[in-house]
Amino acid sequence: MSSPNFKSLGLEPGPALVTGASSGIGRAFAQQMAGEGFELILVARRQKVLEELADELERGGASRPIVLVADLGTDEGQQSVLDCIAQRPLKVLVNSAGFTFQGPFAEQDTELERVQLKVFVEATMRTTHAALTGMLKAGNGLVINVSSRAAFRFHPGLATYAAGKAWATSFTRALAEELRGSGVRAFALCPGNTRTGFHERAGIDPEWGGGQREPEFVVRSALQALQRGEAACAPGERGAWLRRLLPDGLALKLSGILRRIAWN
Repeated sequence: MSSPNFKSLGLEPGPALVTGASSGIGRAFAQQMAGEGFELILVARRQKVLEELADELERGGASRPIVLVADLGTDEGQQSVLDCIAQRPLKVLVNSAGFTFQGPFAEQDTELERVQLKVFVEATMRTTHAALTGMLKAGNGLVINVSSRAAFRFHPGLATYAAGKAWATSFTRALAEELRGSGVRAFALCPGNTRTGFHERAGIDPEWGGGQREPEFVVRSALQALQRGEAACAPGERGAWLRRLLPDGLALKLSGILRRIAWN
């Protein structure tokens, strides 16, 4: 069987924008689409890393990606991405930008919590809306919003993160139904632990809750799920059978106990 790709989904190369493209899952999606001839727009906060990725993709035979430095936690950063989408109607949008930090909510800086929600909720909503305008007109396109398996359960110590991801998953799955028959698809990607540097930056043990998957595995799993006609998938999910057996109250208590052990 051939490897899954975007062409097998009925998507010919065209403009594709990836947020959070500097590392992890966003970077892996960019590499996949570069290999298929898409005209990439790479979005992240770190210009040097984006330029290095653009160089790498160009050396590999892809056309030179557009590098757009933007902080999606700010109104200005979001607007720069919206302006870019308005100028180049997209074939594919991948929202993969994100960050988090762990600890009791009462001890967190609410300004940082607000910025986190601007990235996970507001930026996802606004970029998706902007992309759909051109996609629906063309009758073809794909929006992939990268969520997390944290969207499916309560996560003491990551309360805002999990709630933001739950919003992204619910939003995207509702869109998938709204778009049925239009030629445009929305897909919620909800990976488990993935080797992206995300956990280390948040001060979370990367092996907490199970071993890590590679970003390329996550991208491949997403494309396979899309080929099967699914609106969401959770690659790397472990222990789902156990969580389904546990009442919500017991699952919440167990999650809190494990999180406190991880803090100490």
